[in-house]
Amino acid sequence: MKETNKYIYQCENEVCIANDVVAITPNETIILSDYLLHFLSWYPIKEWHHLYHILIDIPMIDIQHKVVQLLNTIQLLLKNKESLITAVEGLPQHFDKFSRQIENHSQHLQHGFNQVHYFYDVMLHKIFKGELYKEMQGSEL
Repeated sequence: MKETNKYIYQCENEVCIANDVVAITPNETIILSDYLLHFLSWYPIKEWHHLYHILIDIPMIDIQHKVVQLLNTIQLLLKNKESLITAVEGLPQHFDKFSRQIENHSQHLQHGFNQVHYFYDVMLHKIFKGELYKEMQGSEL
């Protein structure tokens, strides 16, 4: 693995590990694999051999579940962004009288996705810097 490239995959099945590949099998009673995946995707790994020295605060499993649900939902929305926007943008051909309104909705949808992407980045930062848990004390996620 070149130290400048960062490719992170989550495998559901057993895989063979080749040279220059790092494999992590988390103990899911301590840390959920999705939680770790989000952390590693967020964390700025400069060199892969430093992976062993990374510190991560690990909240209780129930909090990890809530965090993972939120982050996975946002990721799914962002992943499907282009197809959703394309579908909305294609509506005017079916509704001539409403084309201007649909164009406005499409622009609002694009803006909404930009906000979701910003929210996702902020949430990752707050979650993995421990700021969210301080804010959450006594409240629900």
